[in-house]
Amino acid sequence: MSQLMPGTARQLGVANPWNVLENLRGGARYLRAQLDEFKRYDLALGAYNAGPGRIRQYGRVPAFRETLGYVSTILQDVRWAIAQGPIVPVASSGLAGRPTTRTAMLAQF
Repeated sequence: MSQLMPGTARQLGVANPWNVLENLRGGARYLRAQLDEFKRYDLALGAYNAGPGRIRQYGRVPAFRETLGYVSTILQDVRWAIAQGPIVPVASSGLAGRPTTRTAMLAQF
């Protein structure tokens, strides 16, 4: 699940942050908004973790241990996943026991 502060969840229209689907959709919208504003993955991830005001304040990822570690870990994981090769669509198992035709993209391991 995404880590959404209560005020951020409300701004994103996430009525129930404990609902997995609502939470993930809200988190994805929030990260997309950070990418749209800051245009760089490191800055968007820093804004997601420390808040967009911190990126605006410093003009870079702030030197907070937690934020630097978060950004570094995510970017390393992305580089690793890309190095594993193309992703393959697979059918999902459905949500809450309901059949679905949605697909998810997973890296081959």
